[in-house]
Amino acid sequence: MPKEKMIKIVALVLAVTFLLSVVTVVTGSPASEAAKGSDIGYVDMQAIFAAHPETAKARTLLAQETAKVEKEFNQKKQGLNQQQQEALLQQYREQLAQKEQELTDNVMKKIDTTIGEVAKSKGLSVVLEKQNIFYGGVDLTKEVINKVQGK
Repeated sequence: MPKEKMIKIVALVLAVTFLLSVVTVVTGSPASEAAKGSDIGYVDMQAIFAAHPETAKARTLLAQETAKVEKEFNQKKQGLNQQQQEALLQQYREQLAQKEQELTDNVMKKIDTTIGEVAKSKGLSVVLEKQNIFYGGVDLTKEVINKVQGK
């Protein structure tokens, strides 16, 4: 059997399985009754990240770093041709992107730890991003936000 035909068959089987699971949840079968006692939680990561106190600090640090880099660039670009200026600008952009990634990663590690603690306290074994949930599950967002804010 050709490889393309096999891929199409597998894709069709997966699509049918997904549709059947959605229909089962919507029609209120025993599977949806089991969801009420679910051990799956979900969180709104964007809301948690925005509410985390260290996010504002990270933004401030990034703004300071951006101002510093901009000042350096304006000093160093004097006497450089267009191509050299663009190369220098690209170097500074990469530097800022790396700094932003570092700051974001630090906040995300703390959020991940907090989500794990809240999930464990609730007896949940799986936590997903809110956008991936169609039905059921336990929303942990507010509890995680309260915990990261020290409430």
